[in-house]
Amino acid sequence: MAVPEPSNGSSNTVPLSSPTPNSSPDTASDVEAIKRAAELLRVMNAQTKAENDVVRLANAQMRAALAKYDSQKQKGSQGGRT
Repeated sequence: MAVPEPSNGSSNTVPLSSPTPNSSPDTASDVEAIKRAAELLRVMNAQTKAENDVVRLANAQMRAALAKYDSQKQKGSQGGRT
């Protein structure tokens, strides 16, 4: 069912924040929420960097293992030649 429009011409929406930031009683809690969100993003960023370091290390180990395998394979194939 549709909500009727207000007859006085005003909007039926509520603004998310007041026009003047200092007049809102929630400003302090908003600032704290932003600080917590920023800290969470810093932690997540550090975790992502650590995960990337692990992936880089695993890639380096894999490349080293493949190089060793290729080297041994080439030595084995050359040993059979006369």
